[in-house]
Amino acid sequence: MGLNGHSDWVLRVGFSADGQKAISGSLDKTARTWNLASGQTNVTFKSINNGVWVVAFSQDGHYMLTGTDDKSIRLWQLSDW
Repeated sequence: MGLNGHSDWVLRVGFSADGQKAISGSLDKTARTWNLASGQTNVTFKSINNGVWVVAFSQDGHYMLTGTDDKSIRLWQLSDW
């Protein structure tokens, strides 16, 4: 199964502790969350100014961390999805 949705190179992928979700960071200046069972993207974070080089889930899966090439780190609260 392919996960399609980014418009530029994907730089990083992170997985939730339960293995059900993934995060991808791309040069298209977005980070996307994915449901791995369905292959569908759940949330796209577009308010990022540069390519996303670092992605990670918190252990409990309620937060996502992104790091960009402008040396910014952002913590995003994820809704229940």
